[in-house]
Amino acid sequence: MRDLSGWNRPVHDYVGLDEFFSTQSLADGIHAISYCGVFLELNLHRRPSKAMVVFFNAALASRTPEVKLPVFSGAKALETTDACILMVSDPGLYLDKEIRLAWYAGAKGMQLQADLAKVLQHVQHVLAIERIVLYGASGGGFAALFYAPFLNNAIAMPCNPQISLLSYSSGILSRFLKVAYGYKGAPSAFENAEILDKPIVRIPADHTRGIRVLYLQNALDERHFKRDFLPFLQGYGFTRGKGLMEVHSERLISVCGENWGEGHRAPSAEFVYALLHSLTGKDGWERLPEIIPELYARTANRFRQVALRFDEAGFHAQAWLHDQSTIDSITLKLYRGSVEVETIHVANGELGRFSCAPLKGHYCVAARMARNASVENKSWGKRLLDMIRSKPVFDEMKSRVVVVA
Repeated sequence: MRDLSGWNRPVHDYVGLDEFFSTQSLADGIHAISYCGVFLELNLHRRPSKAMVVFFNAALASRTPEVKLPVFSGAKALETTDACILMVSDPGLYLDKEIRLAWYAGAKGMQLQADLAKVLQHVQHVLAIERIVLYGASGGGFAALFYAPFLNNAIAMPCNPQISLLSYSSGILSRFLKVAYGYKGAPSAFENAEILDKPIVRIPADHTRGIRVLYLQNALDERHFKRDFLPFLQGYGFTRGKGLMEVHSERLISVCGENWGEGHRAPSAEFVYALLHSLTGKDGWERLPEIIPELYARTANRFRQVALRFDEAGFHAQAWLHDQSTIDSITLKLYRGSVEVETIHVANGELGRFSCAPLKGHYCVAARMARNASVENKSWGKRLLDMIRSKPVFDEMKSRVVVVA
């Protein structure tokens, strides 16, 4: 279940939390703390900066023998910001080979919510970090909101987060509660159950009222929009209009995007990392109202949804755009794991069929089309100059993973 070799990073081992807390300096690399019979692991990328971005994982797409722990998200941020980067792997994933999400909420005998808060405080103190931004999507967004109030000058930037774990998908949640806390009852009754080391599973407004929050919500993620986003704002006493961005107070800003794709999808990495980089600057928070509209317009995805299906006839896929009138061709690439298997071209909403024989594995389809594709009447010379002067920009979206057993 565990393999650190793939990260190609120096590894610093600690026999427990006390040894970690006794350190007066923290070197670049993976800090692996023996913790409650498993490991609490931090991937630290040090930079000459007094700012730091902390990343928490969302749910894993799958738990197969090929998926090794620890899992660190945020690697692409290394190319987009000069701030220090800290990636935190959830030790709860070690509890069971089928757990895909543990919300950094600990387990019986593992008081992670208290311990990880102290770990993050120690990192901030040792590195003398002055500005710290915590980011996570979905389950990682719950962690970003939960842990930010324990740090100095912290900003939480959750994306489509769960505000209450108990309203999440019952199958994934029930598995976690059973393995982590031995709880076999209805998830909705967990808060009232007599459970040892029971974690906080609902984030009230009072918990985050003292920090700054930039809340990113996909408007087409109807479940999280109604179940988590609106109740979170209501806890502060705010309602929400239909605008892209609303400045609710000096400490709370929400961004509600309609062009990030349908369902539980985060905005593009370019959008997220540009905002994180801005927030690490001294005046980053104040500049958000001018940065966000331009950045959204530049990175909004033309794809609304991409779907891959498998039946007795093989693989078939479709891609839908927000603009139903477009005549541009869409490229669909079928992948088995990370290996490209076959490429086809379809129109908007057209059913495309792949001819490859299905083998055992994990498949997804990636849809792609040129952002500048248009029917403008330009001469060949003009188009050639445009190609030379500017790097092509593409809209892309992946489907959910389909498993062939």
